[in-house]
Amino acid sequence: MSHGQIADDEVLYRRIPPGKSWFQPPDRISSFNFKLRSDELGVSVYRAAALTVQEVLKKPEAIPGSGVAVATAGQIRALQNGKGDLLKLEVVPVNDENDPGHAEIHGPNPGVISSSAANALRTLFNLVEPPSMSS
Repeated sequence: MSHGQIADDEVLYRRIPPGKSWFQPPDRISSFNFKLRSDELGVSVYRAAALTVQEVLKKPEAIPGSGVAVATAGQIRALQNGKGDLLKLEVVPVNDENDPGHAEIHGPNPGVISSSAANALRTLFNLVEPPSMSS
């Protein structure tokens, strides 16, 4: 099934900065990675069809020592809360000529990712390149 321009089977990367707020050793991603700042409409992700893990880590805004976690668009859309209700998350492409392959995870309300959605995303995303914990 395809939603907009991003198919359910499309692989997405989320960069995970090093440090205790973002990553809890030895292998747990913090839900803080999926919280929005006040100026954000969605959680930024990168489409594997456009970028490799190494390219995501080499982006100018990447913090040295960051890692990368992976999930598919369909897995994100299928996430449920503790009651079994769909969280109604969507993955949408973000057109940016300076940032090919960029997309965002949006909640049902613009600019809002609920705590249950952030926790579900934390559980879903798996590290493929763990952050360096030296920072």
